[in-house]
Amino acid sequence: MVTILDEIEIVLKPANQLTEQEDRELDELSHLAFSHEQHEEDILWSDANWYIFVKVRGIIRSQVEIIERTGLVNGRLVKLGGIGGVATTPEWQRRGLSSLAMQKAFIYIKDTLGVEFGILICGDHRVSFYKRLGWQVIEGPLFFYQPGGRRKNDGVTMILPCSVAVWPAGEIDLCGLPF
Repeated sequence: MVTILDEIEIVLKPANQLTEQEDRELDELSHLAFSHEQHEEDILWSDANWYIFVKVRGIIRSQVEIIERTGLVNGRLVKLGGIGGVATTPEWQRRGLSSLAMQKAFIYIKDTLGVEFGILICGDHRVSFYKRLGWQVIEGPLFFYQPGGRRKNDGVTMILPCSVAVWPAGEIDLCGLPF
């Protein structure tokens, strides 16, 4: 008997090595997952350095974007593994695909990139999902940059320790676009 687990492939790939087909599938997935979300204004997001995607029967059904960044926390340089674009196509949600991709992302940012912390920003409605995976809500404030200047994050900031380092309290500056 063949199960769905036999037909799942988890892929880690540099963004600059995506095939045209993968690029199309990731664009479609993002559109399906995020087009319904209301945004007060458009935000320019960081481009991913790496993608982790989950294929089911050869088609991308879930993704996580990874952005490597050095930010400032309370004036201290901190090596960060930014997580963004976590999405699963609607018909494949609640089947553990995003959890699989997030677990693979954690291993990659911790063991290969050697970051001190994973970091992400999200809306209140996503906090419980990330908490189940070990992420912790932290106080900010968190700032990022946009073409019009420095902006304060209105969402929730979460971290995942990837080393023995203790998260320093204080202002967070992503030193670039958000992820």
